[in-house]
Amino acid sequence: MPQFDNFEDLYSHLEEKSLDYRYAHQIGNLFKELRDSFHEKGRKKDSLKAQWEIDFFNFQLIDGNCKPTWTGTQEDGREFEYPSLKRITNEALEYLIARLDSSKNILLRARYSHILWCSKRRHSKYAEISIDCYLLLVDEFVKKDIKKPEENYGNNVLQYIKNAYYLSQKVKYKFDTVKNKIIELVKNFNPNSSYHFALKFDLIKLMLKHNKKFAGNDFEGIPDVCWNLAHKLMQEGRIHNSIDILQLGEKVEKKTNTNQYEWQREIANAFETLTYNSTSNMSAITFCKSAIQYYKRLKLKDKVIELENHFKKLRENLELGEIKTEIDLTEHVKNCKRIASEISKLNSWEIINILINDKNLLPRKSELELRVKKNAKDFPLQHLVPITIHDSAGNPVQHFSTDDEKLYYHILNQYSFDLRYDKSYLIHEIIYKSIINEKITSDILLNFFRKYSWFGQNLEKKVFNKIITYNWLPLIMPAIHDYIFQINNLLYVEGYYPNLVLAIDSLTLKLEGLFRDFCHFAGITTFYFKKDNQNRDLAREKDINILLREKPVQEFFDEDDLLFFKYLLVEKAGLNLRHKVAHSLMFFEEYNIYYFHLLFLCLLKLGKYNFKFSK
Repeated sequence: MPQFDNFEDLYSHLEEKSLDYRYAHQIGNLFKELRDSFHEKGRKKDSLKAQWEIDFFNFQLIDGNCKPTWTGTQEDGREFEYPSLKRITNEALEYLIARLDSSKNILLRARYSHILWCSKRRHSKYAEISIDCYLLLVDEFVKKDIKKPEENYGNNVLQYIKNAYYLSQKVKYKFDTVKNKIIELVKNFNPNSSYHFALKFDLIKLMLKHNKKFAGNDFEGIPDVCWNLAHKLMQEGRIHNSIDILQLGEKVEKKTNTNQYEWQREIANAFETLTYNSTSNMSAITFCKSAIQYYKRLKLKDKVIELENHFKKLRENLELGEIKTEIDLTEHVKNCKRIASEISKLNSWEIINILINDKNLLPRKSELELRVKKNAKDFPLQHLVPITIHDSAGNPVQHFSTDDEKLYYHILNQYSFDLRYDKSYLIHEIIYKSIINEKITSDILLNFFRKYSWFGQNLEKKVFNKIITYNWLPLIMPAIHDYIFQINNLLYVEGYYPNLVLAIDSLTLKLEGLFRDFCHFAGITTFYFKKDNQNRDLAREKDINILLREKPVQEFFDEDDLLFFKYLLVEKAGLNLRHKVAHSLMFFEEYNIYYFHLLFLCLLKLGKYNFKFSK
């Protein structure tokens, strides 16, 4: 890295060489030594100017916005961020304007003007300067990408054109030029670039997202781009990416009102290829399910039968390992980490699908029952004694004395052991790795719920002859967002101890409302009548403890899911979270990630059922 003794030499260097730096913070680093040198010499004003430059080059300029590099909370609870638009002084802004006026370099002018547009000196002329410079930067980095296609210069191209697009939208300046440049990049960007797929995929998604800005004729020729790119990716062995672009292409073709390509057939073929090529049975099961779904839509019965038979074999041969006395728990944890690492390579939708549907993540009722009955034969004395459950205050809250009650108690007891000392490790590793790898984020889950779950849709109820329309997501997502934030803090903040009180309390109680709503829309009665002390009729809503024991509910849900719901939320011999949360029976130490992982899993599983149809 070159060193400089004064501003003039550094300014001159940047006018000539700033495009040689891949990342903005690298330019900011050039000013650090200069700042430190000025500080040692007592030149406070010059040291302050150098710090301003460091700050300017540490802003994240994304989608037309100017964001800090990092944010956090101080010991006194106050939030802080660096760098901060709020803390830019008028003196610093005057310096920034002077730097913009004195520079002819397109990268420097794009950054300086973009920051000014986002600052309290906001003026459309700064956005216009940025747009002009970003368009020039796109052309420059397209050339760089052609010369060195392996260097990911396409990432720079993508960020510059997206900034130009969002700014041009806001100030109505050169919007058509920017829009046409996006279409040109989608159609003609260097096919040999290492960033070829990512750039085209992102820009096509942008076009679809802003479909009011992009008319149907803007999409002409883009289905061809998607189709050809998908086959190129398939040949390169990037089958996941191929599926992504095929699914995108299907949406694009609807915009053009054409029916040229068999998108769903290609997607089905791709999932089938993944099924047979996968080295993990768990992954293969997920791919096989997806392939079956697509072939069913295509009404290709032979393929459906073939893959359903293959699915049965995969499921029978799937082994995750079970906790036994002779197995070292350390090795089990390592095995879970290995499996989770395989799963974390999948895309977000596939990972969520595994969490929802894979039977190996939780204990199975039929297997537990067999083991408990065998144990009763081998150790009969353990199953003769009646059991009484006491709460945290020592009160007896449930008795298990009949044979059926004792059998159920031991099933719950075995469930607790298997879940805590076997299954929970894999659940944790999958969720943890997915979150830190950004395969599961608040936005991804929000989109998933909107697309695939009943509680992601707008619902209607008629009350007092009025239609009330509502959606569960604003009530659910705050807890999910806090949960993901806390897990990320575990990774990035040394010595951090998560506080999940609000998240666990919120989601536990919302799950009761979700179950009640589900029953309501499924046609299951959710209320009962009683008399008050004056013998007058009253109606009360059934709580979740009653709802989960209703016969129609037991017939509706899969037996393994229903056992999980009961164990987690209402069984006193289980975790009984709903009761503990509702009556404040949990200490702070009990609000742990293990509980929230299970609540999150419960939410996902509940969302897969459709109250309009049987499961």
